[in-house]
Amino acid sequence: MDQALRYAIAVTSIMACLLVGEARADFTSGNRLWDACQANDKANVNDAVKAIFCTSYILGAAETFQALHEANQVTYYCVPSGVENGQVEDVVKLYLRDHPETRQKSAPTLVMLALKEKFPCQEGGPDGEKATPRPGLPPGFGISPSRPQ
Repeated sequence: MDQALRYAIAVTSIMACLLVGEARADFTSGNRLWDACQANDKANVNDAVKAIFCTSYILGAAETFQALHEANQVTYYCVPSGVENGQVEDVVKLYLRDHPETRQKSAPTLVMLALKEKFPCQEGGPDGEKATPRPGLPPGFGISPSRPQ
């Protein structure tokens, strides 16, 4: 790996830790996530850190829901084959944009609601097949909106 890239990753990681701030028991709000997702990752270091926070938070929350699914605890949504991380991030950002009345809720709840709205599990999808959790995908994908049996 290039030395400059390693340095950039190290600086960004440190800045992300500083951005998170003090440890608290409450969740990040949708307002805070929305603010971070508005950052232009090419504008300056602070905006780059916010943009990384946005992406990391969304994918981390999705991975947490995937872990719950794999532990047979709860399922919420089904992501179709071929959907990439960037698309999942876009779905959540658009949900935050289109539902400002919900941004006071916890960010993990909003991530789940966004993905559940766009990727519901149901019989007879566009290709006539049921959308189901897919093995082998990155964590955070393929969760349905009901409890597994």
